[in-house]
Amino acid sequence: MADPMPPQSPEAAPPQQEIVIVPARFNERFIAYFIDTAPFALGYSGVVYFALDKIGGRAAVKPLGAAFVGAYVLYHFAGGTLGKRFMGLRVVRKDGQPLGVVRSFIRAIGSVISTPLANWGYLVSLVHPENRAMHDLLAGSVVIEPRRAPPAQAALMFLTAALMLCGLYFLMFWVNLYKPRPEDLEAIARAKQGLVIMADIEESYHKDHSVYADSMDQLAAASGDAVKFQQAMNELFYTRLGFKLQAGNRRYKIEGSAQDAWHTRLLMTGPPVSVTTVK
Repeated sequence: MADPMPPQSPEAAPPQQEIVIVPARFNERFIAYFIDTAPFALGYSGVVYFALDKIGGRAAVKPLGAAFVGAYVLYHFAGGTLGKRFMGLRVVRKDGQPLGVVRSFIRAIGSVISTPLANWGYLVSLVHPENRAMHDLLAGSVVIEPRRAPPAQAALMFLTAALMLCGLYFLMFWVNLYKPRPEDLEAIARAKQGLVIMADIEESYHKDHSVYADSMDQLAAASGDAVKFQQAMNELFYTRLGFKLQAGNRRYKIEGSAQDAWHTRLLMTGPPVSVTTVK
C-alpha cells in the first residue's frame, strides 16, 4: 500500500495571483467622455438657445443649469456609464476593488468640477503616469482597460480621439465667442422693440407734418418727453455708434446698434414696419 502524500508546507503553497491594474489610455477615455457628455451639453444648449422664450427667459437659465448638473452627477454616480461600457472600460480603486458608494459620489462630483475651463480636470490624465484625471485623484480611483486593444485598433482610437478633441475645442471656441448668449438675444429683442416704438413716433409726426422726421432730435421732440426718450435710447441701443435716419414724405429708414456683445446693427424701414439685421 502506497504511503499517503505528505502535507505540503506553507512555503510550498502556490502564491496568490497578483492583481494587475492596466490603466486605460487617454484615447479610449476621451471617446468615452465624449459619448457621456455630448447628450447633456447638446440638451442644455438646446434649452438655453431655443426654448428660453417659452419657459421664463433668463430667470430659467440657472435652475435649468442646476438640473442638468444634477442629472450629470447622478448619471456618473449610478455606475458604469454608457461611454465606458461601449469602450470596455471600468472604474475601480487603485487596488482593483470596486469603488464603493462614497468614492463613486466623490468621483461624480469631481467630474463636474473637472469640466469648466476647457475641461482642465480631464486633461490632467494626459500628464499623469496612470492616466488619472483630477476626479480620479480626488476619489482614489483609476480607469482600467481589462483588454488591451491591438496596435491597429489603438492607432485608430488615437486618431478618432484627436479629431474629436479638435472638434470639441472648436465648438467651445465658437459657442463662447460667436454664439449669441441669452442676454445678447434679449438685448437685440429690446432694440427691435425700441425701433418699433420709433415707428409709432414717426407715424405721429407724419400725421402732424405730412412728412416723416429725419433726425433724432425731431423724434425726441415728437415723443412728448425728450429727456425720457434719450434715456430710453441709451438703455436700448449702443449709442456710441450712432443712428442713421433717412426720411421723406412717404417712407423712412432708421438704423441703430443693439447693446449685445457684437453691437448688432438693425435696420427698420416703413411703412409698413420691417426690422432686419444689417450685420
